[in-house]
Amino acid sequence: MADTTGYLVVGNDDAGSNDEERLAAALDPLRSRPGVGVDVVTTDGPDAVRRAVDDLDDRALVVAGGDGSLHVVVQALWDLGGAERLGGTTIGLLPLGTGNDFARTAGIPLEPAEAGTLLLEGSARSTDLVVDDTGTVVVNATHAGMSADA
Repeated sequence: MADTTGYLVVGNDDAGSNDEERLAAALDPLRSRPGVGVDVVTTDGPDAVRRAVDDLDDRALVVAGGDGSLHVVVQALWDLGGAERLGGTTIGLLPLGTGNDFARTAGIPLEPAEAGTLLLEGSARSTDLVVDDTGTVVVNATHAGMSADA
């Protein structure tokens, strides 16, 4: 993501982890880079996310949130164009969620400013994705009939 000239950062207004101070710390490295634009969109559900990610232009997509927010964004991209749309979109993650299991597994720093710096200095890598027979994307975890309160 280091070569981009702009970022679209998608956050979730309804997430319990929505924290303006942590988001600002994560965005500081991006905003301090000359010539890099940062557009932040906060959403309140899947329809708003789909509208936000439908028009990326040349911007890199960044999810500001946790596993649930990442899932909603990836599902929106899938709904907008399936594997072709997802394969053509690089997604960065600012792990501002509560569990951040995906970020931990991927080695993304949990400290907001370090995660923002990684967006500038890191390189993209692919990851597997599961899509069930109803078109629902599985990004990080799935369960079979039983779940626990996290």
